[in-house]
Formats: sequence, C-alpha cells, structure tokens
Amino acid sequence: MRSNWPLILTLLLAPLIAAWPLPTAWANTWLTTPFGEAVIHVWGLWTVASSANLFAIETQAIAWPAGVEAVLADPINLGWFVLGWPFGPEAAYNTIVYGNLVVMGIAGICLARSVGGHPMLGLLAAVINPSVLGAATGGITEQLTIGWL
Repeated sequence: MRSNWPLILTLLLAPLIAAWPLPTAWANTWLTTPFGEAVIHVWGLWTVASSANLFAIETQAIAWPAGVEAVLADPINLGWFVLGWPFGPEAAYNTIVYGNLVVMGIAGICLARSVGGHPMLGLLAAVINPSVLGAATGGITEQLTIGWL
C-alpha cells in the first residue's frame, strides 16, 4: 500500500506557497487589497460568532438608530474564523484563506480520484487556481468557499 504522507504534506504546504506571503504575514497583515471587503466580512463573522444566532447580524451600525438585521453569507467559514481570531482580525481572515485553500485541495483530490486522475495533480490544480487566489485578494470570504463547493 502506498503512503499518503506526500499528499498530506503537499495539502498542508501548497496553500502556504500559493498564497505567499501568507506565512510571513499571518497575524500582522491582511492578505487582501487595501480597500477590499475583508474587514467587513471579518466584522460580520465576529458579530455572528459572538452572538447566539449563527446566521443573522443584528446591528445599529447600519441604518442607525433603528438598526438592521443582515444575513451572514458564509457561516461555513465560522470554524476557520474562530481558529484565527485569538491572534487578531488579520489572522482570522488569513486563516479563512488558508482553510479554504486546504479544503479546495481536498476537493481537487476527490475530483481527480473520481475521474481516474492523479490525486496530487488534482490537489495542485485546485490550490493554484487563479480565480480562487484572485478572490482572496478581494476580501469577500464567501467567494473562497465557492471554489470548492
């Protein structure tokens, strides 16, 4: 039986290389454009993570003084957000990017296996997908999830 360790190591390391400089800037720099939407999306994830409601954001910050209820578009990213949040909002966003690239790699492996392809090639093709890496720079966290859904 063949060892899966090379595939697992590539799955964990390829997203770090593809999203460079992510490993060097994890907790101190947003891996997005300066005027992107990452801050808004991290705020929404923080609001939902710190409340009892997993889908709705109730806030007076929008349409003050009455406030408004908004819907979180990507509750699936809450797990990645919570893992990164103790290290700051930058780390929370960057953990979402990394986590989605790992899941994208898993999806590439599964797709390659389902069509008789080589799992390593499926992983690499998925992780270095330019449209997903480009989505990370815009800061819209639900766009990252679309890549592997």
